[in-house]
Amino acid sequence: MSLSITNISGQEVTSGALEAAVTGAINAGITFTLSAGNSGIGACNVSPARVAPGLTVGASTTSDTRGGYNFGSCLDLFAPGFSIPVAGIASDVDDTFNSGTSFSAPHVAARRRFIYRVTQLLRPCRSQTPS
Repeated sequence: MSLSITNISGQEVTSGALEAAVTGAINAGITFTLSAGNSGIGACNVSPARVAPGLTVGASTTSDTRGGYNFGSCLDLFAPGFSIPVAGIASDVDDTFNSGTSFSAPHVAARRRFIYRVTQLLRPCRSQTPS
């Protein structure tokens, strides 16, 4: 058995087509992490963050508090989303720091996959009885 995970970071308008596609994929067994958005609009008012079966992720600050622009009953959890180190574009070795739920949701996707893999590795081996 494997685990499929998809992350969607972005989209701060409503889209019935996007929501239907995400819901269909979730119903087919794919886990979705969805960024809550950064515009100060409640997560229940943007697509695909408001898709209930998805994991809608808000940003937590470096002091582990809620990011000021994340709210609404559609939020499922928070993950690091402020001052995240990322590759820069000025050179091959440039780095910088960014913030937002586009950084939070991938944290959750990666952690979900990691937990799945560890639980698979820790499962007891089944011995086969010779026939």
